[in-house]
Amino acid sequence: MYYDADDENGAKAVKLYGELTFNDHGSFNDLIEELSTGGTSNISCDLSGLEFIDSSGLGLLLLLTDRAKKNGWTLTFLKPQGQVAKMLKYTEISKQLALEE
Repeated sequence: MYYDADDENGAKAVKLYGELTFNDHGSFNDLIEELSTGGTSNISCDLSGLEFIDSSGLGLLLLLTDRAKKNGWTLTFLKPQGQVAKMLKYTEISKQLALEE
C-alpha cells in the first residue's frame, strides 16, 4: 500500500493505493501518525485506489476509525471499488465505518 495525503480547505484528504494487508501495518501506522500531527479534525480517506484488502487491512481501517474517535476527528471513507467494496459489505465492517460509496 502507498498513499497520498493532501490538505484541502482545512481538511486532510488521503488516498490509498494498491493492496492493504498485514505487511502494510508499519506504513499505515506512519499514516496515522502523520494525521495525528497534521492539526486537522476533518479527514477523508479515498479507497478507490485500493485493489485488494485482506482481514488485516480491514483491521487497519478499524484502527484508524478508533483513533479518529479518540482524537475527535470526523473521518469518512470514500468510494471503495471491486474486491474492497465486496469485503466491506460481506464482512459487514462497512456498518462500523463512515462510508460514502
